[in-house]
Amino acid sequence: MKGSKILLVVALLTVGLLLTGCGNKKTLECKATQSNMETKMIVNFESNKLAGITVEYLAPEDLLPTSVCESAKSTFVMPVKDCKQNNVGENAKVSIIVDISKLDEEDKEDMNDIEAAKEGLEESGYTCTIK
Repeated sequence: MKGSKILLVVALLTVGLLLTGCGNKKTLECKATQSNMETKMIVNFESNKLAGITVEYLAPEDLLPTSVCESAKSTFVMPVKDCKQNNVGENAKVSIIVDISKLDEEDKEDMNDIEAAKEGLEESGYTCTIK
């Protein structure tokens, strides 16, 4: 009888962890396509707080010159932590990691609510899913 109680408790804890999602991590993935360029924004949340933002662009090489990463650091709308560019078939892919520690407090507050972030990005023309 004691063994079955322990098994029941372990089963309930396992179900609880599965339902709540270990660590409470969520990802908001949003995509938009304009002309020949696809933009993907990946916003990570931990414990309902902004944990990271990555913006990816995929377009024909002639639309994304090799100097994109150099100019992104001074012209991108958010502070850039890292930028990488590589080729994917006939396309160029640029991945920009945003330095969330340098975002102003208002922007952080706006992005801390995953549903509000989703709504705002969808109003800007993105199609979003929460994972």
